[in-house]
Amino acid sequence: MATTTINDISDLARILEEHPEWAETLRSLLLSRAVWELPEKVAQQAVHLEQLTEQAAQQAVQLNRMTGEVRDFIRGTRQHNRRQDRQMEWFLGIMLERELHGIIAPLIAERFNLRRPVIVKSWVAQLEEPLYDALEAAEEAGRITTRQSFLVQQTDFILRGQRKDSRAGVYVAVEASRTVKERDITRARERADILATATGTEALAVVVGNFVAEPQERQAADWAVAIIQVAEPEEEAAEAEGV
Repeated sequence: MATTTINDISDLARILEEHPEWAETLRSLLLSRAVWELPEKVAQQAVHLEQLTEQAAQQAVQLNRMTGEVRDFIRGTRQHNRRQDRQMEWFLGIMLERELHGIIAPLIAERFNLRRPVIVKSWVAQLEEPLYDALEAAEEAGRITTRQSFLVQQTDFILRGQRKDSRAGVYVAVEASRTVKERDITRARERADILATATGTEALAVVVGNFVAEPQERQAADWAVAIIQVAEPEEEAAEAEGV
């Protein structure tokens, strides 16, 4: 039988190899319970960490989905608001045209010193027959295209008058818009030029609106388009009441 006398660490190691069950007893004596349970706790924490990682991944997927839904909602809301803004701008533009119908002739007469300007086309008045004939003849002669004739007929207002000083005839192509934009200036200039080409008569380009920004003022000056700014009905009422 092997001796169990322990003289040095090598004897202890040899005895523990011969009696593994003693090693467990010695380990329990040497290590605290917390340290003894550490491997099991580490394993438990590893499982818990794995669960947290899986939950985080699921939450990330859910967050991405929610973010996409919010993004789609914001995009849809912006599109809806833009549609509403366009519809409101269109409606206010129609209201402006109706209001201008009774005052556009004196406005144009005063601005350009014209004699007896009359409306020959508006939202309630079809293009007068002599002007229609002139456009048709110009189209047949190849001076203007069918599309150009159509554009003239889409002009918000066309007026015909005379220069007071020379009695020379003149047409005025007017585009009406609550907020004057680049396209309004372009349309007025284009349609006045077509009118002049088709009729052989001077044609002025005009834009009438409630609001005109500085860039549009500069563009109108560059394109030789006159801008007439009119107050909104609410502003006119306030001025009449002295507010």
